[in-house]
Amino acid sequence: MKKYKAGSFCYNEEIVYYTDDFISFYKENDEELTKDDMEEWAVWINSPWSQVHEKYEIKCNCKDAYMQMKENEPVWKCEYSIVDYEGISISVIGYGNTEFEALENCKDHFKMLQEKYNTEN
Repeated sequence: MKKYKAGSFCYNEEIVYYTDDFISFYKENDEELTKDDMEEWAVWINSPWSQVHEKYEIKCNCKDAYMQMKENEPVWKCEYSIVDYEGISISVIGYGNTEFEALENCKDHFKMLQEKYNTEN
């Protein structure tokens, strides 16, 4: 099964998080994220420096303009990213067949992280 980019954590170097079901999450080497990793991601993604340092970006879910997309892949990708108080960049990603679906999926993933791993906030 294909793994999708689920988000990232960037401090000195980018650590990319992947998933195939948005239940289990992995680093690039297929190492599963621990509960502590997930809690850290949830807290950081909910700690922007200010509104200026948070954004949603919706774009075509393709590698480039020259490669045809696979029919079973979602057409759109939405990435919510923030820069926190310490200058760390964090993101969470959603996918969909319309721009709206990708945005809602991204918001659902953010909500899941908060409800499951950042219960004190």
